[in-house]
Amino acid sequence: MSNSVLIDRSILVVCTRVVHIKVVRTIFLKPFDVLGRFTATYSCLYLIDIRQALHTLEDFAAHSNYTELALRELGYNNVFPHVGSGTEIHVRGKRIYPLTTGTFGGLDFVVSVL
Repeated sequence: MSNSVLIDRSILVVCTRVVHIKVVRTIFLKPFDVLGRFTATYSCLYLIDIRQALHTLEDFAAHSNYTELALRELGYNNVFPHVGSGTEIHVRGKRIYPLTTGTFGGLDFVVSVL
């Protein structure tokens, strides 16, 4: 079952917020304390935030048809868009296919969002 991001933007909004929060925290939460000493606690939190941000980005590419739509936008029209042929829509004078995301397991979602 696919969920159209054009109709339900909740997945895109959640992914964007998660990546933003994790990247900002990673920038400001260094693996060193205020005196410049390496600390295991900050190091673990730093690595966890990086992993979660990258995993969320990977999930978007792996569980959506974004790559296929990007290739079609670049002129590779023989790429299958992973949606029905009758789903093309008109946007700003162009006919495009909707961006869709597939469903994936609960544990994968929890790891991405938490």
